[in-house]
Amino acid sequence: MTAWLMRKLDNFFAALLAAGAGMLFSQTQAFLAAYLQRLGGHLDEAGVQLERVHAKAGAYAELSEASRLAVETELAARVGELQSAFAAISNADAFLRPAVFLRHVEPDIAFAALRHFTPALPLDPPGLVFTVVGMGLALLAWEVIKLPLAVLLAPPERRDDPPPRRRKSGNGGNGQKARREPALAPPPPAPKPAPRPKPDPLAQADPEALRAALKAVLAETPRKTPPDGPSLAPRPKAPPREP
Repeated sequence: MTAWLMRKLDNFFAALLAAGAGMLFSQTQAFLAAYLQRLGGHLDEAGVQLERVHAKAGAYAELSEASRLAVETELAARVGELQSAFAAISNADAFLRPAVFLRHVEPDIAFAALRHFTPALPLDPPGLVFTVVGMGLALLAWEVIKLPLAVLLAPPERRDDPPPRRRKSGNGGNGQKARREPALAPPPPAPKPAPRPKPDPLAQADPEALRAALKAVLAETPRKTPPDGPSLAPRPKAPPREP
């Protein structure tokens, strides 16, 4: 019962992890699209701010020349960084885009995209491939996780009892001879099967045919008279002698 329950729990957790990982990995392309949308918004906003600094519009007109140049340099670097990240992620191959995203990720933009992310149904080939990859990685991780648990929960090995030690007679012993275990007699040989009786041809023949053949043999055989010879009558006994 315990082994059956453990197998069922193993299958349940493996299926649960595979389904969860497959659903998570299937949203990779949709999340990257949402991230690129927010990254493009930050890029447009930084570009607008840079143009305002160049035009000395609004609050930037009241800044000194040194402060305005420092802000302009900082905004230009920010715009260049966002442009390179956006171009690298958007131009990357669909299967390599997650790796490029991890290299150019902006944590603040990524968390904002995750908070407002809406899951989508993946029907494109990259989404299906990422789903299968996620399920495979989840099953592999489950096998690695349950390996130490299987070792800890495994039943102890059954050890055979050691054979009894024989006492040796001598100075160190008590003088008793070691008992010999009774030897088992070999099993008796199996009886040989009795030979089958041969069929009697006379028993299988027709009685009428046998009777007719016997009459024919007796009719053809001539009768012989016994020759004259000594009589077969017993001789009389001799009288006993007188003493």
